Amino acid sequence: MDHSLKNAEDKGEPIYLMHYDNTVMLIVSINYLVTIKVKLADEEYHDIVIDWSERSGKYKGKQVIDQLSTIIGIPSHYICDVYIHLPHDNWVEVENIEHKDFNPERFGEDFNDREQILFTKASCLGILNNGDCFVITTELIFCDFEFNFSICLESRLLVNDNDCTGNYCHYSNTRAFINRQVAIAINSELVMKIRLKYGEIPMDIEDREIYLRQKKILRDFDIKPFIYGPWCRLIYGEVQEHIEYINPQYSRTRG
Repeated sequence: MDHSLKNAEDKGEPIYLMHYDNTVMLIVSINYLVTIKVKLADEEYHDIVIDWSERSGKYKGKQVIDQLSTIIGIPSHYICDVYIHLPHDNWVEVENIEHKDFNPERFGEDFNDREQILFTKASCLGILNNGDCFVITTELIFCDFEFNFSICLESRLLVNDNDCTGNYCHYSNTRAFINRQVAIAINSELVMKIRLKYGEIPMDIEDREIYLRQKKILRDFDIKPFIYGPWCRLIYGEVQEHIEYINPQYSRTRG
């Protein structure tokens, strides 16, 4: 390989080779490709391929958002962010640049701190490796009168194979459960009804009372179990006092 091709490969740039029949073949150095594996609770692993080279654009996280959208079945514009949780308290954030609330300057003067956690090759160096396995968790959020998803990729090393934990539930991260969440999120008629009910809540009452009335509305529409991070039976038993605050007058067995 001549020096110009070698320099292009070192930068992660695509290399073009001209064949005798004038066809062009595109080669990307495998040093810039990382494949991680992700899965729902009741499915096998899917591959997510990350290209760190310059040809993949400035925002590397878009690759993760787009591939997760296809794997999970959530339209990408409903995904506001993805958090990747790794061993030893390491984590990185993947922001969706195509989400309406994306703001590249939202950290203001804390930009340096922001760079340490955002999805870049530098921030992932040594902690996100080829072949790493993750389980997918989804959180459906109703905020600013619309639904959005926040997704977490939890390292397989942090998950108990048999029991639910505070950060992973084996029952609420299945294909059927997430399909129900997606159906709720894209139901424009339902969203409009919730907006109207929220609009009936007086704003001159205590914040906690506003919060409780909003959650009651979601229960009345029979969608509360699918929103704001479902709680499995183990969590109910361990933090019942907190559950009574976020889900008052709500049966553990309902839904």
